[in-house]
Amino acid sequence: MRITNQSEYAIRAIMEMAKNPEMIYTPSSLYEKIDVPKLFLAKILQRLAKKGILKSIRGATGGFSFKKSLQDITLLEIVEAIEGNASLNKCLMDGHLCDRKNFCPVHLIWVEAQESLNRVLSKKSIYQILHNE
Repeated sequence: MRITNQSEYAIRAIMEMAKNPEMIYTPSSLYEKIDVPKLFLAKILQRLAKKGILKSIRGATGGFSFKKSLQDITLLEIVEAIEGNASLNKCLMDGHLCDRKNFCPVHLIWVEAQESLNRVLSKKSIYQILHNE
């Protein structure tokens, strides 16, 4: 699995917003701080809002703020909000029936690697990462 630029940008945005989680952020207030193209960032923030991590606030003073607590957001959740269920290999993708699973000598290794990756990305919350816990 490759974490795309989109996921990397989403993580940068969340980490920057987490420094002052009560604030309302706009793409214009964030993009230079995290070195992300503003229009691309707007789409990423909208996707995070659609997935319930952020909330979108309309109006002249609108923008984005946290819908979920920083203690409840993990890197895995952010990556999956952007990428969907991320899989190391197509035979591990949701809904994909791997016809080699029963005799492939590396299938169980792929499964173990996927489980390890998911465990590491979900191990700590954004709050814990921000506060070096």
